[in-house]
Amino acid sequence: MDIPCWCKIGKTTKGLQSRHTASQNPSYFIHTGFNILRGNVHQIEKELLDYLVSECGLERIHHVGTLTHSECFYFTPEEMVNLVENFIDRYYSSSVTYENSLHGGMSRYLSPIVLNNYLMRPAFPINKRSYFTGNQEVYETDLGDGLFLDHSTGQQFYREDEDEDEDF
Repeated sequence: MDIPCWCKIGKTTKGLQSRHTASQNPSYFIHTGFNILRGNVHQIEKELLDYLVSECGLERIHHVGTLTHSECFYFTPEEMVNLVENFIDRYYSSSVTYENSLHGGMSRYLSPIVLNNYLMRPAFPINKRSYFTGNQEVYETDLGDGLFLDHSTGQQFYREDEDEDEDF
């Protein structure tokens, strides 16, 4: 059975941990979260949903029982993240924080599931400490043949050297 690719746009004023489960869909998880620091999150969400329909041409999925609009779209989460980030950057850039490190992009929470290609993993906690700038980012580049560049220090190192250090 093919399960359609869909995503939900939603807000919470209680933190990501309050939205991390859905009893009606055990496969549900938070893909990406943006921390809105300033502004009315209810108004921002309404404008975002309108933007996705009017400017991006997306169609909201209807609730089966009532046929009213839901906050869900048949769209890949990865593509939706780009649209949401563009919206925030365009209309509410002063409401979020930006990285001051390597890439300078918008700060976000990114699920560990996303980083592991949606493989099933043991449960992982999500709480206030999980939601911080660059929580899943690694600032190094694989230069090949086991050589890596650490962007925060500018140092080059071999992965084997790092593994040997852990033995001591």
